[in-house]
Amino acid sequence: MSVGRAIPISARALLLVLAAIGTAIVLVAPIDLSVADRPGTATAIADGFVPFGEASGAGMAAAAPAPELVGAGEPPLLDLDGREVRLLDFRGRPVWIVFWATWCPPCREEMPALSAAAEAFADRGLTMLAINVEEPPAVAEAYVTELGLDMTVLSDPRGRSMRQWGVFGLPTHYLVGPDGTIAWRSFGPLSSAEIERRAADATRVITPGGG
Repeated sequence: MSVGRAIPISARALLLVLAAIGTAIVLVAPIDLSVADRPGTATAIADGFVPFGEASGAGMAAAAPAPELVGAGEPPLLDLDGREVRLLDFRGRPVWIVFWATWCPPCREEMPALSAAAEAFADRGLTMLAINVEEPPAVAEAYVTELGLDMTVLSDPRGRSMRQWGVFGLPTHYLVGPDGTIAWRSFGPLSSAEIERRAADATRVITPGGG
């Protein structure tokens, strides 16, 4: 065959090549966000999301039953006062779960707004569980004390909850509805306005006179 001579390719062969390329792209994609959240919530990964942990994929799906914070048979997580905390304890009220760490800049940026929302909407039934992952409890406690945060902070130095919930980066947010299903999820930091809006939406359905 002479150099530079074109090699004829049938239409069928070309389609097979294109299909193979498309399959390869899907297979190497690091994150699958195909599960859609409920209307009005974002499934995209926000700027500032810090990939972290051993899990891969999209985490827990919206509208799915929320699992316990850690696996069956494992000791429950403790708050910074040493009290055991289980998700089941809050059935019947909305629970906002955020996975975070003190070394994560976007986590640190949004924690004051999350604490403010936890305090502002507590009397409307909202529970905020901020799970500090893969850090000693003393590190989280020092940070919480320094900023004067008023929220329930759980310590998970071994990252057990991350594996249970498939967390693949920080900060990661989940809202568990009163019925125990995941109402929405968000990957990455939220603005103060977005945090307040979501907290109001989460509590509206259980507030007397709410829509």
